Amino acid sequence: MSQSLLHSSIADFFELYIPESSSVRNIAIAVSGGADSLALAHLLNQKISSDLRHVKLHVLTVDHGLRPEASGEAEHVGNIVSSWENATHQILKWDGRSAETGIQEKARNARYDLMREYCEQHGIKHLFLGHHGGDQFETFFIRLSAGSGPEGLGCMSPVSDLNGLSLCRPLLYRSHEDLISNCQKENIVWCEDPSNGDDKYERVRYRKAYDVLSSEGLTYKRLNKTLERVRQMAESANVFSNEKYDDITIKKETDRILFDLKSFKSLPFDTACRIIRKAIEEIATDGGYGPRTEKTEILTKELLADKDFRKRTLGKCIFEILDDGEKFSVSKE
Repeated sequence: MSQSLLHSSIADFFELYIPESSSVRNIAIAVSGGADSLALAHLLNQKISSDLRHVKLHVLTVDHGLRPEASGEAEHVGNIVSSWENATHQILKWDGRSAETGIQEKARNARYDLMREYCEQHGIKHLFLGHHGGDQFETFFIRLSAGSGPEGLGCMSPVSDLNGLSLCRPLLYRSHEDLISNCQKENIVWCEDPSNGDDKYERVRYRKAYDVLSSEGLTYKRLNKTLERVRQMAESANVFSNEKYDDITIKKETDRILFDLKSFKSLPFDTACRIIRKAIEEIATDGGYGPRTEKTEILTKELLADKDFRKRTLGKCIFEILDDGEKFSVSKE
């Protein structure tokens, strides 16, 4: 791939998603030391040096302490960034050794929490991430295999919100190989993660299917266009379901919401499922992903059927049809 296309990806992203860049003073990027994030960091540094000299680039590396080489990789990133005029490098530390279970998920959450806190402290509104077309491809098939609903299948958007911080992904149409080539051209030495070639990881197995599927037409470009449509449809469905949520709400308390059952039953099934998910989000308020789509659908079908419906628990919430048979409640477990 022509390196000019990578530069165009950055320029187009700023024009489309950050048109107010003349007033932006700081942006951040997450850099692990791998080729993808280092290539993006270098592209952003070039963009700043040529067009945005008023912007400072904050390069953030999180050291989880999970691998012996992690500290050295973080220092390696710092050495590269030290020669960049408008950039600073920060190592954010989290001791992942104390996590006994769910280490990968906890490490991911900790990484985003640390970077979000740093950005908040420094007035940064945009955090760039090196996700590329291969990451999108793998994420889609992992979620498809897990039975995700429309929101999950929409995967990663070019810009998403994390508590007021814009997560920016300008490389979703580009490949890992493009970014490797960029590093080679610019003489950037990157750190290789040995797990990237290990078949025991689900992502690696899906990655190997790309050559076959792309030859049939499922390129990164076509997949991203399709996912954009999925996200648009999900957004439209959410607008409609939010209106209906308000319409059928009878009473709302801190730990309990009362809904009109007859009105609920008149809704399309997808809308009813979305109302159940929203009620769980409002009552449980634990900030997690919520229950799996299949479990939400099962409870919604049982609630709509209404026959012998007893108390059900889902997503740390209790669902119950009231004695009059005209209302149902969602309360904190």
